[in-house]
Order: sequence, then structure tokens, then C-alpha cells
Amino acid sequence: MITLWRVSVQCRKFNVKKVSRLVYVTARAYTPGKSSERRIRRHPLLFTTAVCAGSFCVSIISYQHARAWVQHSNTLKKLYRWWDGVAGHQKAFFGILVVNSLVFCLWYIPPMHRFMARYFQSSPGMKGSDVSMLLSCFSHREFWHIGINMFVLWSFMPPFEKILGKDLTVPFFLSAGVFSSLISHYSALMSRDFTPSRGASGAIMGVITTVVIHHPHVGLFFIFFPFVSIPAIWALGGVVTLDIIGLIQRWRMFDHAAHLGGVLFALLYDKVFSGWVVNLKKATKKLLPPSR
Repeated sequence: MITLWRVSVQCRKFNVKKVSRLVYVTARAYTPGKSSERRIRRHPLLFTTAVCAGSFCVSIISYQHARAWVQHSNTLKKLYRWWDGVAGHQKAFFGILVVNSLVFCLWYIPPMHRFMARYFQSSPGMKGSDVSMLLSCFSHREFWHIGINMFVLWSFMPPFEKILGKDLTVPFFLSAGVFSSLISHYSALMSRDFTPSRGASGAIMGVITTVVIHHPHVGLFFIFFPFVSIPAIWALGGVVTLDIIGLIQRWRMFDHAAHLGGVLFALLYDKVFSGWVVNLKKATKKLLPPSR
């Protein structure tokens, strides 16, 4: 992204031939060499697996046994009681909102541009691409982008928290986000299009799909058509269809591969991963001492 910005500035100073050479060099800079393709294909998968497994394990263990960790302090007891009394979807949503807002502000600090471009947008041809698969899920540069994403997340968070429970809301969001980045990563490798991607849309699509799986016939209202109600299953089907068309036609306004990745993760979780999570909960109750 930084290299492309430099090209746009230098275009005013050089003739067409020199500019075309600069653009060619920039394209090659984003194209991974053959020697690094194994790492580019393997490491993101390992990173995604680690984030998914680690987030669920840490959340389940800490949530089930948090009470045992605060028994020695009255202040911590009161703080824990207050925190436990807050609705789970409120805690999760406002936590995600705060992180996204802070990252949004960092994009408008000039000394941070290089750092943000490297770690808070995802592309196979950029340094730090593994970590950026997760960090890019909290990254927005346009106000309309973060505004729409946070509004949609706020709308679906209450039923989503009732379906999964307080302890699984955040790890699901993180896992769906990094999994959607993984699908976008492999899609970019296949199409050889290394345009950087950012945003929470993939994770939010996972949240929406989970709600639709359990409530397929609930009516949904759109922002621009508040008086029109559409069954959730039809609305999700329409969005998925547009994403498939956009992926085939290579539309670049949205990361359609990431959207489809979020939907795919929700389906995999419902059919496969949810059983593993239940077994993990049972195992932690047996291995760790019970909370008092």
C-alpha cells in the first residue's frame, strides 16, 4: 500500500514510460516469489488453527474458573459480580467497538501509516501477513465502513449471544475473522490479486450466518428499506449470491472471499466445531479444580 502511494505521487514528475516501469516494479513487489510460496501457503493455515483453538480454550477455561481466581480479594469479587451481571452481548460488542474505534483513529496519525499498512491490512505479498490476518479484522479506514459494520454487529449480537453463550461470543468472532482472512488469503493466491484487505465484515458474516441457522424465518429489516421485512434465510442467500458473483467477476469494492469465508466458518462450527467445544468444556471441568 505504501509503495502504491509513492507511485501515485511520482506520476506527476515522470513521463509515461518511467511511470509504467514504476507500476511494474510495484506489482512485482506484491507478488511472492516461488521460494516463499510454501511459507505463504502453510503459515497462514497454522496461524489460523492456533488462533481458533487458542481463543476457544482460553475463553472456556478463564470463564469457567474466574471465580476461583478472585476469592482472595473483596475488591475483585465486587468487580467480578458487576462484570458478570452485565449482559454478555453488551460486553462483547462494546469491547469490539472500542478496539475498532482505536484502530480507526490510528489510521489518521501520519507517523503510524507505515505500521498500520503493514500489520492492519491483510495481503499475501506483505510482511507480517500472518498476524495481519487477525489484526485486519479490527481495521477500517472509512467512517461509513466501520459505521455499517458496527451497526450490523450490534443488531445481531443479542440473539447471537443467546445461541452461543457468554463464554463463546468473543472467541467465535476472532475465529470467524481470522478464518475469513484465510479464505481471502488463498483466494488472492489463486487469482494473483494482492490488493490489501481489511474490515470486520468476514467475522460479522459468521455472526449473521449463525443467527440465520437457528432462526431462518425471522424477519430482517435493512437500513435503507426499514419498512420491508425479508426472511433471514432469503436475505443471507441473496448476500451470498452477490458475493459469489463478485468473486467470479473480481469486483474489488468488497472482499467477497472473506464474506464467504465467514459464512463457511459458521457452517463448519454448527456442524463440526460445536461438538468439539462441548467436549472441551466437559474436559476442563474434570481437569481443573471447580470454582468456589
